[in-house]
Amino acid sequence: QVPSMESLLRELEKSKGSKTSITCLCVVEAFLTLYMKRQNASTWGLKTPRNEFWAGEILSKWRDAKIIHVIRDPRDVMASLINYENIDFKVSCDPIRHRTAEVIKGKPISWRDEWCRSTLRGLRYSRRYPNRYIISQFEDILRSPKKEVKSMCDFLGIHYQRKMLKMDSQPGWSGSNSSYEQDMKKVHTDPINQYKDRIDETLIF
Repeated sequence: QVPSMESLLRELEKSKGSKTSITCLCVVEAFLTLYMKRQNASTWGLKTPRNEFWAGEILSKWRDAKIIHVIRDPRDVMASLINYENIDFKVSCDPIRHRTAEVIKGKPISWRDEWCRSTLRGLRYSRRYPNRYIISQFEDILRSPKKEVKSMCDFLGIHYQRKMLKMDSQPGWSGSNSSYEQDMKKVHTDPINQYKDRIDETLIF
């Protein structure tokens, strides 16, 4: 399913035209365009973190691009990091204080500030580009997935499909699309407030 290096190089050469150099954005566009064609789709999208810090460049490069910025309770974001590392400590377990700090690189305050910068950046862009950049709350998506996904589709100008709510519909991807639970078959609310069982309360401030 993933484009080969040879096909990527051919796509870059074809799209280069009169350009004197190939930028990282050119590589991203060529790769995702190839992937889109392999899926017989008409639009490509990318789900990656930290795009809000480059939203200005993204929206400038692709004039028809739109961004959905999902914001989640920062306490659950930290809990998700712990879960991603396959750590299952409870609040009462002393080792969590040390391990949680390791997971977030030993800098809980810096990590908290990073979340704040990300959120403030997203709110700023949503005001600057109201028709191209929107904020969606993670918890709202879990509580009302159909409603929220339909709203996203309206914003993106694409048709809603029921399979969008499935957790195993990504082509070429085994398992679910969630790091919370690998066998997750549908959207549910269990990931909300998971920090209560996974984070030392002394690190929540």
